[in-house]
Amino acid sequence: MSIEDYALELGVDTKTVISKLKELGFKYNNDKDILDDEAIIMLDNELTSEKENNLTEELASKFELEDRAEEAALAYNIELDEEVKVKEKIKKKDSNKQSNDDLSQKKKNIYKNKSKLQSNKEEVLSNVVLYKEGMSVSDLATAIGVSASDVVKKLIGMGLMISSSQAISFDDASVVVLEYNKELVKEKFYDGIIFHRVISDFMIQTGDPTGTGMGGSEKEIKGEFKINGVENNLSHVRGVLSMARRGSNPETEDTMNSASSQFFIVHKDSDFLDGNYAAFGKLLNGYDILDKIATTTTDQNDKPLDDIKMNGIRFVTLYEE
Repeated sequence: MSIEDYALELGVDTKTVISKLKELGFKYNNDKDILDDEAIIMLDNELTSEKENNLTEELASKFELEDRAEEAALAYNIELDEEVKVKEKIKKKDSNKQSNDDLSQKKKNIYKNKSKLQSNKEEVLSNVVLYKEGMSVSDLATAIGVSASDVVKKLIGMGLMISSSQAISFDDASVVVLEYNKELVKEKFYDGIIFHRVISDFMIQTGDPTGTGMGGSEKEIKGEFKINGVENNLSHVRGVLSMARRGSNPETEDTMNSASSQFFIVHKDSDFLDGNYAAFGKLLNGYDILDKIATTTTDQNDKPLDDIKMNGIRFVTLYEE
């Protein structure tokens, strides 16, 4: 979403948005610039809260005047017809509700290109598989939205004899979740998706079906890195694959567990990311292609001027002789 689109949806001018972005420490100058996830969330918190405060003050002032009028009427023994009173109260209630509904809808419209609303925290958390001590196979199945019998079959296929009511270890649960994440690959989800963010000497990022950096798959997963309580010893060196996610300062449970389908490939060693992002693999070859993509010409938002698409992603099973 561009600054211009954002301003239009919120009902403010682009100068206000750009000014607020600068206050928040973002470097946007043009109303055609594309906002990233963090900028939209920060703007939403700042600008919509201001509108809500203004609306609250406006309604409070309006209600105060109406209350004074009613008090004045009573002071002069002016009788107000009960039917009129009821109608006015209903009108006031409906007007207040409509104003709040309109504002709420505007907030939602801002996120029309996002798969999750920031305010919908319960929905976000429901898509994050959080392992709990003593978690049963049935609990795990519910968390990832499949039948317990399907999970049992997978576990038996792994050589683990277990029933749906029995507890499952974290390691075994991780394998099951990984198996279901492979469904994205089976569906050819990544075929034709572009590298939407490329920064030479840092990384190349892809995995967003919208090509804007704001999209992803329907589910979000737990961030497997140190600050989120998960040991991950794979360092972000050249060629390492790692999950992209939303960031915030300070970090929250929502942002740490916001990884979806987007991931990046490290171009040059970036160990400052260790412990904060979930590295999960490494290139075996093709480093010349990595260099070629990383050094392509990009616009001011780090998006390549010419689309660079993935042919696809496939899992390969290696057997030891």
